[in-house]
Amino acid sequence: KSSNKQNHDEDNITQLEVLEEEKHNQIILSGLEQQLLDGILDEERASSENPRLVGYMQRGVAYHHAGLNNKGRVAVEALFRNRYVQVVFSTATLDM
Repeated sequence: KSSNKQNHDEDNITQLEVLEEEKHNQIILSGLEQQLLDGILDEERASSENPRLVGYMQRGVAYHHAGLNNKGRVAVEALFRNRYVQVVFSTATLDM
């Protein structure tokens, strides 16, 4: 049983480490960036075209293409310009 308990304890420690790492890696947004995200949150989540964009942007990744609505494009551009989004997958629509 002590082996099972030790494995369980190790699993708990590993899970805790993963949670701490995820928390550490979350991007802290300034007021402007948070407003941009909040402004498109409902619209993007309701849209079947781009349901994951907000979640990606909160993790520092985004995409940019002609099918995005204007708010989505502006948010991606602003967050990328301010280095909150560090990776953008884009067509030629991203003109900075």
